[in-house]
Amino acid sequence: MDRQLSDIQKPHYIIAHRTPAAFTTPADAAAWETLRDTAFASFLGICRDKTIKMEISDGDAENLDQGDKLVMGRNGKVEGILLQTKSANYTAYETIEGVAQDLLIYSESSQKAIFIPNAILRFNESVVSGETENVPFVFEKENFQNKSDFRTRFDIPQS
Repeated sequence: MDRQLSDIQKPHYIIAHRTPAAFTTPADAAAWETLRDTAFASFLGICRDKTIKMEISDGDAENLDQGDKLVMGRNGKVEGILLQTKSANYTAYETIEGVAQDLLIYSESSQKAIFIPNAILRFNESVVSGETENVPFVFEKENFQNKSDFRTRFDIPQS
């Protein structure tokens, strides 16, 4: 494992979506640009800073007779808070709610990306006087075997 201080970053992610389709990790900058600009040209919207979250945690587990804990599966979750709140945006969210979408979470500055296939998003609404209206969203998946069953992480190719 390589230890570089330059790898410690605080990326600000953008989240895009598309109808589910075959995915291949881009091999070069041209393939990345095609993926980003063509396949994932639709953004969910502008998100509040530090609200796009993707996490994978232990799912079902068994305690074994020798005292070990055997994790039988994983649980994954993607969530965020959208600040796009024109009436047309609410209508657009309703059209994809409950419909499988591929998600691409990425940060150009940190050159990192996460692909999440077949996410079935739920959208909530929040209106508070004096605050920016927002639309929290979430996707949860339970009891998959490998982290790669939930997501594909990759570095954004630079050449």
